[in-house]
Amino acid sequence: MIFEADCKGSVVTGLRLGRESGGTLFGSRPGMLELELDHLRISCGLPAGFWNGEGEIRDRRLCGWLELKKQREGAVGAMSVTLTPAGENAFRVKPVFEREAA
Repeated sequence: MIFEADCKGSVVTGLRLGRESGGTLFGSRPGMLELELDHLRISCGLPAGFWNGEGEIRDRRLCGWLELKKQREGAVGAMSVTLTPAGENAFRVKPVFEREAA
């Protein structure tokens, strides 16, 4: 599934999953997700409002990693991300840049 990175200017501030995606991605309502960022696996807590229309993950490690990927690609503007299942409540994260999607 493809999701949008939330950006403020050129800085990545989070990952916007959206309310509708919760039921599709998760069999239950976990309080935490594991994300694979290349060789690193991090646990991200979900905010209290995640299941009530605030479907965003705001983790400084995730944002830093996405920002680094964006800079290395020389990408500007919006950034998309794919989440691929990698276990129970775990996902592999991969940035998708405009030239890849075209």
